[in-house]
Amino acid sequence: MHGGAILYESGNTEPASSIRQTKNITVKKRIGDLASVLVKDYSTVFLDCSTTVYYAAMSLTQMQKLTVVTNGLSCAQFLSQQTDWDIFFPSGKVESQMGSTTGSDTILALSKFYADFAIISCTGLIPDGITEASVDQSRYKLAMLENSQTRILLCDSTKFGSRYFSRTCGFDYIDYLVTDIKPPPEYVELFEKNNCQIIYPEEDE
Repeated sequence: MHGGAILYESGNTEPASSIRQTKNITVKKRIGDLASVLVKDYSTVFLDCSTTVYYAAMSLTQMQKLTVVTNGLSCAQFLSQQTDWDIFFPSGKVESQMGSTTGSDTILALSKFYADFAIISCTGLIPDGITEASVDQSRYKLAMLENSQTRILLCDSTKFGSRYFSRTCGFDYIDYLVTDIKPPPEYVELFEKNNCQIIYPEEDE
């Protein structure tokens, strides 16, 4: 807070997938475990390419016969090796830094699927909504959200107040926020206003 105005961290770049996989591992696993409880057996699920969602995918392996659509290279490989589920990997340009496919072809491919659940993460979260470092990341995540019945956002507490280049959507696109601690009051109010349930570990209430 400075001069009555809230200052946000901002940017238009995000660390490579290999770097992100080594950060906040315990927190990401905890969030992933909480998110996996929301998914039902025999569901169809969108999973993005984020490392937090990758840990949710690890927890999902206890479920019965899911159908998964993911543009995450690591996620698709892991699930294809660890389960007998149907795994769909949308076409598009391979983005090596993000470990995913992106671009217009990926969005077109995603638009052909409908899912019971979408599980996505974000690079930053501000009162105006969810933000990403690139337009491509925002667009494919929005495509997943728009074609899903139940939409789950995974966001650890370090991302609150971080604003990046591209706005993905407002909180009205999210049904559940799964995080590691109770969010600041202004965010709790915004999510409740948009009928979004907030989930975090009970010991942090």
